[in-house]
Amino acid sequence: MKYSKKMLFTIITLALSAITFNASATEGLCRSKSGMMTGTATFNKTLPVRVEVGQVIDYSSWSNPGWNYFDATCTGGNADYRYVTTTSSISAPAGHASGWYSLNEYLDFAVESETVTHLAAGKPYPASYSVPYSNIHTNGSYVDIMTVNSQNPDIQLYYIREGRVKLYLKKAFVGTKTFNTGGIIKYWVGVSTAGNQNVPVGANVGVQTLGLSGAITIPGYCDFSADQVKDVDLGSIAAIDIANKGSAANGKKIDFKVECNADSGAKVQIELSGNADSSDSSVLKTNLDNVGIKIQDKDNKAVNVNGGILPVTLDTVSGKGSTYVTASPYNTSGGTPEIGSYNAQLTASVTVD
Repeated sequence: MKYSKKMLFTIITLALSAITFNASATEGLCRSKSGMMTGTATFNKTLPVRVEVGQVIDYSSWSNPGWNYFDATCTGGNADYRYVTTTSSISAPAGHASGWYSLNEYLDFAVESETVTHLAAGKPYPASYSVPYSNIHTNGSYVDIMTVNSQNPDIQLYYIREGRVKLYLKKAFVGTKTFNTGGIIKYWVGVSTAGNQNVPVGANVGVQTLGLSGAITIPGYCDFSADQVKDVDLGSIAAIDIANKGSAANGKKIDFKVECNADSGAKVQIELSGNADSSDSSVLKTNLDNVGIKIQDKDNKAVNVNGGILPVTLDTVSGKGSTYVTASPYNTSGGTPEIGSYNAQLTASVTVD
C-alpha cells in the first residue's frame, strides 16, 4: 500500500456483506426446529489516516435483505401465548467503558441489533437495541397473529438480519487487523400470555447466535511537520561568481522534516518535482538566461529535480525524520549570466510504502 501526501483528504470506505447462517443443536423455551441458528455479520472498514487513540468511529451498518424466517417450537401449557419476548447476551471481555467490548488489543466495539421475534401483523418487531438487551416485548400494536399453545407449539421466527457496529481505537496501529469473533452474541426467545413476562436465560437456551468478522485498516501516512510552502532566498551574487559553465555559487540548505504514522519497516521517501534545465536534470530552470539552480542531496550528490528520490529514516519512537537538499545558483551554458532577479519552483512529496 503506497500513500502519497501533498494535500490530505480522508475517504472512508465500507464494504458490507450478507449475513449467512447454518444450524447446530440445542434447546430452550423456544428453539429452532433445525437447531441453534448461527450467523456472522461481516464488514470491512478503512479508518481515517488521522484516526486518534480514543476516537469513536461512526456506526457501520450491515443488512441482509429479506425476512429469512426459520421454524421454531416453544414449550408451555394450555394457555394461548400471543406475545413474543427477546433477550440477548454478549460473551466478550469488557471494553474501556460500559457498553463497550474488546474486539482485540487495538479496538473495542459496541453493537446494536434487531430482536429475534415472531411475525407480527406481517412485520417483524421494528426496532434496534444496544446488545445486550433484556426482555424486549412485542406491544399491543404488534400482537402476534399465530397463537402458540401446547397443541400448536410451533412459531415462525426471523433471523437477526440488520444491525450496527461502532469502534473505539484504544491502541494505535498501522495496516490491517482481521477478526472473527465466533458466535459471541446469543439470543433467547420466549412466548407469553401477556407482553410483560420475561424470558428464562441459561447456557442451553437460545435460538440464534451472531458473530462479527472482517478487517479494520488504518493506512500509514506521512506529512511535512514544517511549513509546507517555503520561500528560499539564495541571496545576491555577482555574475562573475558563476561566469563559467557548470560553476556554482555558495548554496543554501533546504530542510524537509516529516512526521509519520507508519510501521518501523515502512519505506519513507521524498520525491522532487520541478522543471529541469535542458543542460542538466539536477538543475532547475529559472527565468534568466544561462542561470539555473543546482540541487544536491545531503551527501552532495546531484538530484534529479523531476523525479529524484530522497530517502528518510524515521525515529522509531516519535515517527519523525528529516533530510535536506542544497540549492545553489549555477551557470547552465557558459554564457554570461543575465542580470536580474531569478526564480524557480520545486515541489516535494512525501510517500510511505
